Amino acid sequence: MKLYKSLYLFLAVLLAGSLLAFTTVPQAIRKVRLKMETKTLQKGTYSKVQSEVFYRFDQGTMVQHYTYPVEFFFLSNDRGEAKIYDPKHNTISIKQGKSFSSENNYLYYFLSNNANDLGFKEQGFQLQNTRFENGYMVTDWLPPRNLSKTFAQVEMVHENYLPIFIRFIDAKGATLKKVYYYQYQQFDKVSIPMRVTQIDFFTEVDSSITKTSFSELKTGDASEHEYFNYQVPDNARVVE
Repeated sequence: MKLYKSLYLFLAVLLAGSLLAFTTVPQAIRKVRLKMETKTLQKGTYSKVQSEVFYRFDQGTMVQHYTYPVEFFFLSNDRGEAKIYDPKHNTISIKQGKSFSSENNYLYYFLSNNANDLGFKEQGFQLQNTRFENGYMVTDWLPPRNLSKTFAQVEMVHENYLPIFIRFIDAKGATLKKVYYYQYQQFDKVSIPMRVTQIDFFTEVDSSITKTSFSELKTGDASEHEYFNYQVPDNARVVE
């Protein structure tokens, strides 16, 4: 189960965002199904994770079916109640907390057509400055007190009203993380980046590159699948 937890936590950090009000989601996007592939390179080591994602905005639930390198299910709801199920060993780990919420990822903001600030305002960030450079809109944000020790400022760049770049900066002005959003496609009047690249700088000589791609996105009736209502077997053995 340690491997499964590590894979989930890795993906949770990648998708970190904030909360979405369900009432803002267009009716056609009450249900979403998509495939996701994440590739990471760090210190010469390459890893890949593949999964299927099933959102039910009307119920506040999400099911992630990981298919590679190992199979397991991650089920969560908007209250932060989560289950990690290993079908091979029929074991389940139960978690609780805001970080496990089905709403805790940036895809919700894109799918709700409300990605202007990717949830920064709702997280307590304050808009410090807005400027225009070479046709791009650049905004600077100050983090809330609970995040101020992690980074001192966030820079966000928009093109045609869509976020294309975010940079996290420490108190000395050094870059901690860069995130690029690109290859936007439109689904039911909602624009979604089908590719996301994240670069994390740990030290001056140590960094990691994570590339995430989305595919086969389906909404509404076209997204129908049994995993939207997936249930862990009653006889699954609970583990830590």
